[in-house]
Amino acid sequence: LLIIPAAVIWAAGPHAAVHPATYAPAPYAPAHPAPYAPAHPAPYAPAPAHHGYCDPKAPPKCAEGSDLPYCVVDEEYPAYDIANKISQDALFLKKYADVADQSADDLVQDITKPQEESFDYKYYSGASKGPSPYDASHWIGPEGYLCPSDVDYAKITRAVNVEGYWRIILQHIPEGYGYGHYNYTQTTRLETCLFPDSACRLLAP
Repeated sequence: LLIIPAAVIWAAGPHAAVHPATYAPAPYAPAHPAPYAPAHPAPYAPAPAHHGYCDPKAPPKCAEGSDLPYCVVDEEYPAYDIANKISQDALFLKKYADVADQSADDLVQDITKPQEESFDYKYYSGASKGPSPYDASHWIGPEGYLCPSDVDYAKITRAVNVEGYWRIILQHIPEGYGYGHYNYTQTTRLETCLFPDSACRLLAP
């Protein structure tokens, strides 16, 4: 087995051409760097500032120390913003209505303004004066309301709605003769019970 390769080499002779292996470079494959993706920092989001009026269920400053669901006097009332909104609303006059001079003559059946103003509730006992809670003294008496109440016709500035949210009530009473020098007010009849949780006349004790 070792002789056969030697004979093959001799037969080729000393002048046999030697052909080196053909050069075949590897195909060019340029390196592509990863696409540039600059780092974007998270957008700046400052912590929200705390404002009492951001919570619509939080009582405004005008209601501090009061258990009433409305304010009449409000030192922080946004009068300028109200005037601005009125000036921008072309349909405002079609949506606005008020009876500024309200009284029992307009709002209470069978009761006149002088009668309402004369009620002093001297007859009111809160319960029957007799031996039974159902005797006549509980059912009869002079004209008046069922329960002693303080009645006022006021222009409230803020109030709680049925959902428990505080809302600003439009009251525009401008000073001087600038734009919108007309008064745009909303008058409300307020009847506040003088003795909460007490018995009321004409109702079963």
